[in-house]
Amino acid sequence: MKFDSSGVAAVKARADIVEIVRRYVDLRQVGGRLVGVCSFHQETKGSFNVHPDRGYYHCFGCQASGDVIDFYCRINGLEFREGLERLAAEVGVELAPGRADPRAGEKKRLRQACLEMHALADEFFRRTLRSSQGKAARDYLDGRGIAPEVAARFGLGYGPPEWQGLENYL
Repeated sequence: MKFDSSGVAAVKARADIVEIVRRYVDLRQVGGRLVGVCSFHQETKGSFNVHPDRGYYHCFGCQASGDVIDFYCRINGLEFREGLERLAAEVGVELAPGRADPRAGEKKRLRQACLEMHALADEFFRRTLRSSQGKAARDYLDGRGIAPEVAARFGLGYGPPEWQGLENYL
């Protein structure tokens, strides 16, 4: 489900980044920003900065950065949607569902067709590797110490020299 962008903006406006970050990071005032030890990587110096006036954070140690929603999702190990929903509930913002994409069905069908075509191409290249056409490729893999089981597990295949091989197969 997509959310209306005004709901996302409302969560950002209502959720105080300093209050949220302080739950996880001890912060001290340094000029117009707050500084602390980053919770995302091992450090002792305090390269984690929160800019309350701009509504974002940045760590100079691990390069993590973003707004209050990004921080909340990352610190709690959540995907954007789940983090947004939880944070919205915490700060009392009701999220309205966004408008449905009129081309969603078309996009889904196209994606499925691409996945099916990819699976067929994968099968073609694997089959060709196992065929008589793939003997030189199998010999090469054997010479590199790559066992047939390893080639199969990693999905290795062989593309024959003629250009239309895959097209004809599809």
